[in-house]
Amino acid sequence: MVSIEDEDKIDIRLTVQQGSFLPIMCLIEKRELDPSIYVIDANTGARVIHYTGHFGKLKALKALVEVYDLDPSK
Repeated sequence: MVSIEDEDKIDIRLTVQQGSFLPIMCLIEKRELDPSIYVIDANTGARVIHYTGHFGKLKALKALVEVYDLDPSK
């Protein structure tokens, strides 16, 4: 049986890998997650900024570059 608490948990890495950025952008905005060091895919070293570019999420990409001063080449 699945409890309500289990249903409320979100797998941030999975949501990003599927193209959904709202949950992770909320965590970044609340300063609960540092986008410059948080790795989404350990095999490739891809971070949030790489996935925003991959999925064409320009609003999130722009925020990561301009507001959080991230470099997409790193």
